[in-house]
Amino acid sequence: MKQLVMLGGGYGNMRALKRLLQSSSLPEDIQLTLIDRVPYHCLKTEYYALAAGTISDHHIRVPFPDHPRLKIVYGEVTEIQLSEKAVHLQ
Repeated sequence: MKQLVMLGGGYGNMRALKRLLQSSSLPEDIQLTLIDRVPYHCLKTEYYALAAGTISDHHIRVPFPDHPRLKIVYGEVTEIQLSEKAVHLQ
């Protein structure tokens, strides 16, 4: 099985995940893996309200997608070895 590893759950990867997981053209032999430090995506455009104290940080958190073809790993990337196709976490 082939691995598609996505580093970080920011806006770009969240959009890519949504499209890939909804796509019928994604080959069956590909497993998606998302690596992020925290178990949620934050709406950075709403940080102003958090800084103003008008909302809680829980209001700007978006959970990562739940899908059988998506594996989510939590940790901080310390090293990427392209020649070995390895991502090392702290």
